Amino acid sequence: MENTFDVDLPNGLYRITVVLGNTTRTSIYMEGILQIVNMTGNNATDSILLSITDGQLNIRAAAGKEGYPFSISALSIEYVSFDSQLPATVWMCGDSIVCNYYPLDTSEQAGWGQVLSAYIDTDVWQVRNMEASGQYAKGFVDARQFDAIETYGRSGDLYIISIGINDTNYSNADEYYETVTDMVVRAKAKGMTVILVKQQDRSTDVTNNPNLTGRWFGTTLDTIGTE
Repeated sequence: MENTFDVDLPNGLYRITVVLGNTTRTSIYMEGILQIVNMTGNNATDSILLSITDGQLNIRAAAGKEGYPFSISALSIEYVSFDSQLPATVWMCGDSIVCNYYPLDTSEQAGWGQVLSAYIDTDVWQVRNMEASGQYAKGFVDARQFDAIETYGRSGDLYIISIGINDTNYSNADEYYETVTDMVVRAKAKGMTVILVKQQDRSTDVTNNPNLTGRWFGTTLDTIGTE
């Protein structure tokens, strides 16, 4: 594929660290799969564990948002294990409430998925945050953000779906139901446990009279959970 950088490596598990150049939005593909979504900011840095099973790492930068320049300025490849199996993983689907903001450790803004690793046993679990700000359920699938989850997810992994705010602008209840249900079915077919998380209300909702019974297709998420 054009602009793909290939590195021959023995099969195994590696930690791949990517540093952006003088660009503001870049997504990273590895092994032909979207792996890091919409890194933002000059010199933004992120890393993931990656399984190499064909003797070669293939990596490329792509536009994080259409029309924005993209680049990789530095790449680190760290051997972890000859066992290529990923550790137990918490996979995440969501939007700006959940996604990563950069720099990961010092950004004044953070999605809750970005800080989840501070509240779980990281000797057992890794977190793979596949969200992007402004995303909605069908957009998540269409943008291939679900691909890594379906490719690498396995029995014992968790798949957290917390999405819906932007669906009210770009989608509808029927499409939301069909898309989320499809992701649930496909994740469960891989043996993953799926956790559906309703998104929060607006801060002003407490002043509504009468109070709302739900927001952001939350009742649709109830239906999917029940089924």
